[in-house]
Amino acid sequence: MDKCPKCNSDLICEIKGSSYVISCTNCDWGLATSYIEPIFEDETKYRVILEKGNLSSKENIRTIAHVMNCNFLQAKKVIESDNQIIVEGCASEIIKQVRKLRESNVKYSISPNFSYE
Repeated sequence: MDKCPKCNSDLICEIKGSSYVISCTNCDWGLATSYIEPIFEDETKYRVILEKGNLSSKENIRTIAHVMNCNFLQAKKVIESDNQIIVEGCASEIIKQVRKLRESNVKYSISPNFSYE
């Protein structure tokens, strides 16, 4: 639908918050419905994995501890271990943690492929 059913003018489609809005550029015709971002519907279990070569700097350890919800010493052990999965969860949970890691320049990967960054 790219023409207004009322006056045949062009329509504008926009996402406004959690609404999808279609409105006419000429008259008062419009339509709105709910919009849920795909990230909130994705139920895939993702794993954030530390990549080799992360420095054991205090800043990195603090960030990882915050993401893992653990103490400083536990986070340091994870950095030094072979099993470096630091968080698992659905997409909407993972994106929050990934932003923290990115801000601190911590090297990580996500499995399976994560398309929301």
